[in-house]
Amino acid sequence: MTTRMGSLNEFCWMDLKTRDPAGTATFFSKTLGWRFAVDEKDWRKATRITVQGHLIGSVSDLANPV
Repeated sequence: MTTRMGSLNEFCWMDLKTRDPAGTATFFSKTLGWRFAVDEKDWRKATRITVQGHLIGSVSDLANPV
């Protein structure tokens, strides 16, 4: 992704809510290059989103709330 929406080093957090975490991960991985991984250290087993090694957000599964 080469287009910048805000200023350099500006904080932005993506908190995605979905009933299809796998489909959401596939879509955003293909379209924006985001990487999705379950945080095994987190008791909720939250899915984290990273871009180029930087944590930018998380995914909440609306079908299985914590």
